[in-house]
Amino acid sequence: MPILDLKPEDLHKWYLEATKKLNTESYNKNAQKPYEELSEEQKSIDKFICKKIKQRIRKACEFYKRYEYNPELLIKEYPKYKETVAKFVLPSDFGFLRLEIKGEDKVLKQEKVKLCDSIGYKEWLFKEVENARKE
Repeated sequence: MPILDLKPEDLHKWYLEATKKLNTESYNKNAQKPYEELSEEQKSIDKFICKKIKQRIRKACEFYKRYEYNPELLIKEYPKYKETVAKFVLPSDFGFLRLEIKGEDKVLKQEKVKLCDSIGYKEWLFKEVENARKE
């Protein structure tokens, strides 16, 4: 089941599981029934929470996908991560030649490439997704 296939009915099922062993004064007694038997007003609570959870998951996924292969953009948009991301950049003299064509002129230019511990960076980024806040 895809994570975004979450349904209000799932939330209510989990609510019933979570409240099963609680004292009766700790939960809403009127909600202690199958989802289908809830009033529309009661169902609207599960629908609202379900929508918010999906929005949060989408936002986290979009954040991760935006910066997964672009640590430079992450640093530009979130300067507070500069020192942390720098730990994943590996020293390198690796370079490549690039052919630049301007009109009739053809010029070979050598460029240096920064190598990155992409596995370490991606693992860190995945964990950091929850905490990301723009400055």
